[in-house]
Amino acid sequence: MIVPLTQADKWVGLLSFNWDKPREFSPEEQETYQAMIGLGFAAIENRRLLITMEQERLKLKQSEERFEAIIKAIPIPIVVARLSDGAILYVNEHSSRLVGNRWSNLAISKFLASIKTPPIE
Repeated sequence: MIVPLTQADKWVGLLSFNWDKPREFSPEEQETYQAMIGLGFAAIENRRLLITMEQERLKLKQSEERFEAIIKAIPIPIVVARLSDGAILYVNEHSSRLVGNRWSNLAISKFLASIKTPPIE
């Protein structure tokens, strides 16, 4: 018996059960094999999702590495702070050289409050 595993008209895989000779299934066996089909589908779908998540994680890591390389290469001071509370999220080396460790959340909050920016949606 070969059962196609599909989702929204898309092939996900096949599940095959084999016997030496043709046979009929009792209601209990039919129920058991239906459950196995559901488990097979779930296993294949979980594996597909795991592969997709890993690919997305690698893309994000590569993007972060490119961003970090760009930020480090820019020869001007850069400070990244959260608008909502002024928390400092990133200070590049040029900023650190300019003001040392004197960055404070209060100073950044006051600076951000003075900037007129449209709301972020």
